[in-house]
Amino acid sequence: MQDTSSGMNILIVSDDRHQSGLLRQAVEQRGIQCGMRRIDATNAACSYVHRAAPGDNVAPDLVLFDLSQADPSKLQVLKRIAFGRRRSPAPVVILTSDISEQVLSHAGVADGRSVMFEPTELSCFLKKMQEHRGERFKRALGVMYELGPIMVRLPRSFVGRPETLMA
Repeated sequence: MQDTSSGMNILIVSDDRHQSGLLRQAVEQRGIQCGMRRIDATNAACSYVHRAAPGDNVAPDLVLFDLSQADPSKLQVLKRIAFGRRRSPAPVVILTSDISEQVLSHAGVADGRSVMFEPTELSCFLKKMQEHRGERFKRALGVMYELGPIMVRLPRSFVGRPETLMA
């Protein structure tokens, strides 16, 4: 993962390379400069997240976990990365869709205790990320980290694989 002037490293945990590419494109279109790496949502992702030490040049400052396809088999990986005593040392953003939010709710994950906030839209999240670059944004995420993972809803068209994410 490359180090950038903003100093932010983002890890995308997703099995969908196409969707990860669209997410990377959306970040770049906003002019947000950061290092980005993608890893499949498997036990290897859990090991990677827990192995990288905070302050290390490969440690993510932010983990984006793609659960938009509502794959129940990914819930165990999500729980190991985002919840419990051994959760990621970096804040976790769960990328959701209408369907996956129902899966999270039925699994007891989005219960108002584990995930404290209603999902925000991807465009709003990227706008905040763009406005408050670098250390200020990382500090804000650190505060939210204490309350649990953050849910960010992908646009319906994004989950449906459009050519572009933003109009």
